[in-house]
Amino acid sequence: MKQTLQRSLRRSDRKQERLSRLRPAASVRTLRGGGRGLEHDFDREVRRRRDQSLYVTHFTKAVDTAEGRLSPGQVLRRILRERSIYARPVGDRCAGGGRDADAVCLTEAPLLGLIVPTAPRSPAHGIGFDKRFVYRQGGMPVIYLRRDLIEPDGTPPMDPRLYPFVKPFEVEVDNPTYEREWRVPRDLSFTYAEVAFLIVPRDERPRFCAEFPDLQRVLDYEFLLESM
Repeated sequence: MKQTLQRSLRRSDRKQERLSRLRPAASVRTLRGGGRGLEHDFDREVRRRRDQSLYVTHFTKAVDTAEGRLSPGQVLRRILRERSIYARPVGDRCAGGGRDADAVCLTEAPLLGLIVPTAPRSPAHGIGFDKRFVYRQGGMPVIYLRRDLIEPDGTPPMDPRLYPFVKPFEVEVDNPTYEREWRVPRDLSFTYAEVAFLIVPRDERPRFCAEFPDLQRVLDYEFLLESM
């Protein structure tokens, strides 16, 4: 048992080393207070914890459009061509009066935890960003709120500006906290330089690389599966 555990840990270390190549160059922000300079190395802090990630990822799902039904891969191509992810109703109806809030949904789960997102989203089609970029666009982690704290008409007990970030849950019914969800309460526009990585199926990777040559990191889904 001990030898099996040691081998598993060694494999995990090798996989983590391969995935570490995705991390951008370290950024150090100097905070000044009380006459002293304090250095905060965000990248180094995240690297020290394997349950943390520098990135947030948006997974696509099949959608119906005026042109017909688009597959998750087609949706991802449209996002890349238009360089925008459009905010859509999140489905929680927590914006007061039974209304729903619009937002772009992402997850901050580490790379090796990205391959099992909640259906109907495709674990094999995703676009990742540095979470600091998403923060600058108005994004932040959702607020997981007990459902019994929300009014019957769907009004949360908080500032209306926070409504798009509310995620109600009941532990014994559904527990979505493992999703580690982030939201942006408006459309998320980006440049190709701001895309940290793509996740696509292995057989689709050559086409994505050819169609979007400016993207530097295109991971295949099977690589993540093999890295578990």
